[in-house]
Amino acid sequence: MTAVIAGITVAIIWTISTLSSVRAARSVGPPSTLAGVALVGLVACVPLLIVAPPGPPDAMDALPWLLIGGGANILGLLLNYSALTRGKVSIAAPIASTEGAIAATIAILAGESLTTALVVALSIVVIGVVLTAWGPEGDASAGTQGGPLFLALAAGSAILFGASLYSVGHASQLVPGAWVVVAGRILGVVFVALPLILTGRFRMTREAFPYVFVCGIAEVLGFLVITWGAQESIAITSVLSAQFAVIVALVSTRFGERLLRHQLLGAMLTGVGVAAVTLVQL
Repeated sequence: MTAVIAGITVAIIWTISTLSSVRAARSVGPPSTLAGVALVGLVACVPLLIVAPPGPPDAMDALPWLLIGGGANILGLLLNYSALTRGKVSIAAPIASTEGAIAATIAILAGESLTTALVVALSIVVIGVVLTAWGPEGDASAGTQGGPLFLALAAGSAILFGASLYSVGHASQLVPGAWVVVAGRILGVVFVALPLILTGRFRMTREAFPYVFVCGIAEVLGFLVITWGAQESIAITSVLSAQFAVIVALVSTRFGERLLRHQLLGAMLTGVGVAAVTLVQL
């Protein structure tokens, strides 16, 4: 039951994070949004690090995985925020949600066995993404254009999120969960926030800050809840949490978006495919 509660909770958290990041990124730009999210997240992680248990003697073995996982997560967020400023949220979110399927593909390339069921599940994901992306990706009323760059940014974020998920899975077996969560926040502050602040290019408005704050807290909470649910079943937690894309697609009318029938079908198939990829690995 823990995994079910965790998965549903994360799906809600990711939905809130995605919708908040849209408002922020379209207001102050992707780099400043990411910088703010990293700063808020790092501050939120301080209490977690204080109460976190000390790492084991071989904790340094996790450093490469922490760097890859944290770096890929931060760069993935930057691409994702950029995609959200260029096209429909209801298309970007399903593409980004394929991170689990991509992590599974990376695992296969790293030597894990490939079953017929997994091939079918991955095929469903591909079909869902193609259907979702096939059609107008922009929204003139929101000032977004869509186009090949939008799709490339969304796909790039999914690939990076998948690499991050794969790396985080290794790191979480070696060090406390708080270390895994804080790694990306530190990298975001050092390589994004500080350079923007020092060069005077960091932008933040009174209207955007609440959304940046919510997004920063949501990113930390999401990872923590995933860690909690994974203690019982990482598969069930991942299946349910990935459905945030379907929720986002359904509530994206808040931004005045409209999906064609085949795009809505594609969003649903993507959710089903991501769930299937995880389930066949049980």
